[in-house]
Amino acid sequence: MTTTLRKVVECQQEDGSWDEHWNTADQGHTSEHRPTIVSKILVTGHLLEVLNSLDSERHPSSIVYQRAAECLRQSLNSQEILRDAHGHLICPFTHAARTARTILATVRTNRLSPAADTFRFAE
Repeated sequence: MTTTLRKVVECQQEDGSWDEHWNTADQGHTSEHRPTIVSKILVTGHLLEVLNSLDSERHPSSIVYQRAAECLRQSLNSQEILRDAHGHLICPFTHAARTARTILATVRTNRLSPAADTFRFAE
């Protein structure tokens, strides 16, 4: 498990997300393959949920959580999510929102980030 956790941390994207290549070092995205916001939310939300449920001695650095949660906050507030009229994103949205909110609330409590007050949707 330690090897897998290390790999997950190593494969986190610069923006804090993970995509469908979450466990491979070869994440060079070409212009033909850019991760969609849906794949970012789906994979990042699920991985963040797993990481957040680990025993404290297995937790990666807090910056891994903060970067992923901030990426989810931005993604969940995107226009693409607001246009999902058929509810196809309910599963990834739920995982991502719950986990990001938990982590960002901790960040706000610790006063590490003024951006932690999130999840306000513009109409």
